[in-house]
Amino acid sequence: MSSNPILHEDLARIHAVIGPRSAGRFQGATVIITGCAGFLGYYFTQYFLRHGRELGVRKVIGLDTFLLDKPHWLTALASEYPQYLSLHAFDIARDSLSAIASKVTHGKLTYQRNAFGTSVSTIRADAPMPTGEVEVAFRYQRTDPKPRGGGVGRLFINGKPVGEGPIAEVGPTSMLDAFCIGRSCGTATGPDYTPPFAFNGTVREIRLDAEPAAAAAKP
Repeated sequence: MSSNPILHEDLARIHAVIGPRSAGRFQGATVIITGCAGFLGYYFTQYFLRHGRELGVRKVIGLDTFLLDKPHWLTALASEYPQYLSLHAFDIARDSLSAIASKVTHGKLTYQRNAFGTSVSTIRADAPMPTGEVEVAFRYQRTDPKPRGGGVGRLFINGKPVGEGPIAEVGPTSMLDAFCIGRSCGTATGPDYTPPFAFNGTVREIRLDAEPAAAAAKP
């Protein structure tokens, strides 16, 4: 965060007015700042990064054309708040806010399975993702032994179940798309996002566990 004393004084005065009037209004909200690289964007971005969590803001998204590239102060903030601030190149004459909103995926852990376009199964967590470092997990249990038979998928955050749902069918491994971590290297599984939809945080560990088919079939 900037050490500029004038900025800190301005933000304190702004918060003294906005804070008491905004009780509950920003709870769980995603704040989108257009023109984030400009003068007003500078203050809005600094304010919500400094006081957003106190107001209950879940995430801050900065939009700009970045015709002159991202300013140093903005890239510094993005590095300081990788889980909280997301920056996107955006042209108001050409781009759509709905496309940006779809990239947030409602702020919830989501699993989506596309069976070659014949069916799309989506499982979404009941609550938004917490901020900070978290452990997420997906567990699949096959319940239909028939070829391409489906099963049940379950989502976990920090070991706690947060959502589950049916997966209609499965199929053979596709050679058309790559297996990627942290981004979508091929086609999208559904309309909720546009590849590469890169994760802007840090992935520290990936673990894959598999059980024998007989064991997996047990309830």
